[in-house]
Amino acid sequence: MNLLAFFLQPRVLVTLALSIAIAGTGWYVKHLKNNIADQQQLVVVTQQKLYVANAQIIAERDKFKFTIDTMQNEYDSLKSKTAALQQRISVSDKKRGIIQREYDQRINRILQEPRPKTCSDAVKYLFDSSKELEWK
Repeated sequence: MNLLAFFLQPRVLVTLALSIAIAGTGWYVKHLKNNIADQQQLVVVTQQKLYVANAQIIAERDKFKFTIDTMQNEYDSLKSKTAALQQRISVSDKKRGIIQREYDQRINRILQEPRPKTCSDAVKYLFDSSKELEWK
């Protein structure tokens, strides 16, 4: 019997096919195990990166929150200072209005008074009105 006839026997062909199938299955299982191990390693590395990124995000969030709180406190402080200054401006403006009316009344009174006609009347007028020339 020659070698080709031996391999072409159905029993040998089935044995060869089963041997190839078993070897192929073993190789495929080994390949799947390697893929699973690689995927597990990738999951571990990705989780570590995720933890690091999450910690960085939390740190940045806390930093921004602190900055926003600081800015809010400064805003509130400036708002209260502005309100106080606005109140002072309002009070000063009222005082200025009162003083302006007083001076306007004084000037109108002076303008309506009779004017001195002679030099002696002018000197007397100046001496009499010198008490009113005090500025506030």
